[in-house]
Amino acid sequence: MGLFFSLSVLLFLLLVLCFSSNMIHSLSVNVTEGSVSINGTTSIGFIDEDFICATLDWWPEPAR
Repeated sequence: MGLFFSLSVLLFLLLVLCFSSNMIHSLSVNVTEGSVSINGTTSIGFIDEDFICATLDWWPEPAR
């Protein structure tokens, strides 16, 4: 169990290092400000028992 735990910790630290370096690079991108207005009084849809939630994350390729 000791070897398995050590390898798990090493893998976790390696993943944290990889993702944190990528995050630091993405933080150096220029920021564009904007505003969002939400009208909470109007309904445009409803959720029933057949509702399926799906998300798609999109990260643009950095300019070279």
